[in-house]
Amino acid sequence: MRKRKRFRFGEFADETEGALWTDDLINGLRVLRSDDGTLPVSLKRIVIAIDPAVTSKDTSDETGIIAAGIGFDGHLYVIEDKTDCYKPTEWAKQAIALYQHYRADRIIGEVNNGGDLIETILRGVDNKISYRSVHATRDKLTRAEPIAALYEQGKAHHIGQLLELELEMTSWEAKKAERSPNRIDALVWAATELCLTGGIITGRAKFHFRKNVRQKMMPRKWLLNNY
Repeated sequence: MRKRKRFRFGEFADETEGALWTDDLINGLRVLRSDDGTLPVSLKRIVIAIDPAVTSKDTSDETGIIAAGIGFDGHLYVIEDKTDCYKPTEWAKQAIALYQHYRADRIIGEVNNGGDLIETILRGVDNKISYRSVHATRDKLTRAEPIAALYEQGKAHHIGQLLELELEMTSWEAKKAERSPNRIDALVWAATELCLTGGIITGRAKFHFRKNVRQKMMPRKWLLNNY
């Protein structure tokens, strides 16, 4: 595999040899928002996936929050990444804001660590949301491989540049029993719900959505100087 230098944590880093995704693969499938800031495709279903951190300390892991949809073409479209270090009520508000903004059909939450507390926190912010919990019964690599296969088949696209998510995707070594970053976990849960489980379409998702800040493709030199 050809390696590519990327700027990471203040230094240049190689594309990881054992990663399930490569820069070339992701870039070759990328699509951009329309000129007015709306999504470039019609989506029949949208979900918001959450991989919550166990604690909310300064040293805690990030809470993965990914918005994604499935098009009428059957392809996966990754819309937005709001992953960050949050307190519980903060990540709940972020997830619900995405849910409302994109008129999503459901919020998906991994409950291996948080249990029923995740739904309780979310409904404390908005008790009208559609929510489903998911529980990991297989290791992270086994769950991620079918999603990586969607990219290899040309059936998964990022809308605009999701720099931090893409860095994690091309840096994770994808070994069994190895901990994966929270962005990847949230992406895998969203894609699994949309593409691999045959989830029911509720009809909330619309063809186009309110305007968002337009994401433009920036020259690589600009990215290296600003990230």
